Amino acid sequence: MVLNLSLVNAQDTIKLGVNSEIINVVPPEMNHKVYVLIEDSAYNYHIDILKLPKSVSLDYSNGLLANDNKKKKKYTSTLLNEIELGGMFIPIATHSQVNWGSRSETAPYLQESFIGNGAADGLYASVNIRSKKRLLTKSQQLYFGNASQLKLNQMRYQGIMEYRETFGVTDYRGYDSIGRIDTVTATIDITKLMFVKRLAVGWIFNPKTNFSVEYGLDINVRFYNDYESSIYNVPNEFNERKKSLQIHSTPSFSISDPTFSLNHRIGVNYKRFTVNAGLSNGKVKMGTHSNAKGRVVNVGLAYRIR
Repeated sequence: MVLNLSLVNAQDTIKLGVNSEIINVVPPEMNHKVYVLIEDSAYNYHIDILKLPKSVSLDYSNGLLANDNKKKKKYTSTLLNEIELGGMFIPIATHSQVNWGSRSETAPYLQESFIGNGAADGLYASVNIRSKKRLLTKSQQLYFGNASQLKLNQMRYQGIMEYRETFGVTDYRGYDSIGRIDTVTATIDITKLMFVKRLAVGWIFNPKTNFSVEYGLDINVRFYNDYESSIYNVPNEFNERKKSLQIHSTPSFSISDPTFSLNHRIGVNYKRFTVNAGLSNGKVKMGTHSNAKGRVVNVGLAYRIR
């Protein structure tokens, strides 16, 4: 389709040439516009003609099409566009004792406790449900990011399981009534499914390669939690005692897992990839002891599908 536009002053008429056809259009008044509808076999076309004084710069700042383009440049939104895989851990330097315990309800008492004495690490995977980006400056370098994610975490705590047999009806914790203590190697696995609101402010250094750096805060809301303990080489006697004395299958002092948590995050973007490094905003409390706390560190690699 070839489109020509000319103004015939004598007749005060705009002639619009489309291929071999000529369309006559009466010019609009100053700062007003008229439109022309053109139809072919497949599409309809809407052409706006806006009359402006010569003093107005021809940057189309007052044009409808220009405003639409500006909106598209300033704001983008995509669905299911990014996946991320990574690891997380609690550094040994800040990882104190993990402790919980459960016991039978009748004498003689049998107490089962887990004490963390090793690494605490795990894996995570996330997918963006929706991702938004809004440019904040005319230079189109500073932006604000807003994403909604589903995230699956699995954390493993290594330690020992301690079995303590105590006697006495009035005070099962009395040290003078301890009959036997035994320890075995054990681990605790905690699986979490979370909804994450990811907010970030970033700076684009190279638009062509999407090289940018951003800082943000992840707001995590846990809505599913699964706990599982793995015990190795437990004495048969204690296994039988657990069943007969009705030891709680779920510990009464479980590793705490807050419903809401925050994580600081730094991300480096390049083309379709992002390297993320994060740190929990507060210490994660594990057990009932005030010193059993640690900050979770996570490092991951994200890939934008589109």
